[in-house]
Amino acid sequence: MAEYKIEVYSKNGKCLGDIRHLAQGLKWTEQRNAAETVSFRMDLARYEEYVKKTGMRPYDFMDAGTTDIRVVRNGKDRVGAHLIKEVFSPNDPSVDIDLSFTGYLNYFKDAYVDADYDKTRQGDIAWGVINQYQGKQDGDFGIRRGSFTSLGKNPRQRHQKRANVKDFLVRLSNVIDGPDFQFTPDKKFNTFDAMGSYRPDIRLSYPGNVASFGFERSVDSLANYVIGIGSGNGDDAPSTYATDPYSRKALYRREKIVTFSSVVRETTLQENTNGVLELLKDVRELPSFTLSDGVLDLNDVGLGDTIYIEMNGYIMFEHIRGFYRIEKIEVNVDENDAEEVTLTFDNLSVDDIIAQQEENE
Repeated sequence: MAEYKIEVYSKNGKCLGDIRHLAQGLKWTEQRNAAETVSFRMDLARYEEYVKKTGMRPYDFMDAGTTDIRVVRNGKDRVGAHLIKEVFSPNDPSVDIDLSFTGYLNYFKDAYVDADYDKTRQGDIAWGVINQYQGKQDGDFGIRRGSFTSLGKNPRQRHQKRANVKDFLVRLSNVIDGPDFQFTPDKKFNTFDAMGSYRPDIRLSYPGNVASFGFERSVDSLANYVIGIGSGNGDDAPSTYATDPYSRKALYRREKIVTFSSVVRETTLQENTNGVLELLKDVRELPSFTLSDGVLDLNDVGLGDTIYIEMNGYIMFEHIRGFYRIEKIEVNVDENDAEEVTLTFDNLSVDDIIAQQEENE
């Protein structure tokens, strides 16, 4: 069984205490190239009694917009997040507080910069827009440059006025050969060629060591003819397209127009358009497995890891058999620190990840 702490940090980075003993219904999630989430509730009377012993007032100890937390699992920092919402509701004879936290990527959802980069690797562009915003008055969230094991395989050109920093980072990662990125619990920004490792030693099967499953098939976002439009006004903006004839023939022609307002070069525009097509041209299948406590050590597996999974017993699932990449991890933790873990998978780019790992061995 795991052992958890929930450490509270002030705006200036000082650890104020561990409130794990107060938290009920702890849930945390991680998702590749997306913001983490953490939520739990507390009894207001118990919380105020605890804070009083620290010599602080409740709003000074923890408040939306200023407080960060770290979820620590078996001594390892697992998730860092920022308090964004406190909801108070009566629960006789006391009051409950429901707290919601979001990962540090969302610091930058309300951040805008003028991006101006020529022949620059994606990792350097990504750090550049973060650093640019943090250089503004009162804009420094404390994010620092961490490990850059990848800067992206190809230099890029990006020119965009009033670029939203969060959207900018996500788009950089979605380009073919674009890097994965991560904000660590101690506020470092890392990039990777592909987050995670090839883990043939981990095998999950339903039925077997999987308690339950979810399975979703959808064409809701499918597109097999993508029109990419670059920077410019009206007919002056460059445009291109990418298409997949096999997808069109099987699933009808489905078009999507995507605007890349920071892209000037035609080669970059084509690469971006190809990247969107690759993500959207197939029926999207998202299997997920829910594991009982102790099946996997979460300190030994992480986002982006490629593991073997299989689903048996039904014809509809029999093709789900092979190596899939972990895209999302959801963890529900009870008051005794027992965990219910749900892994959501995607097999996009799995062949490339395996090939890359085998080259490095």
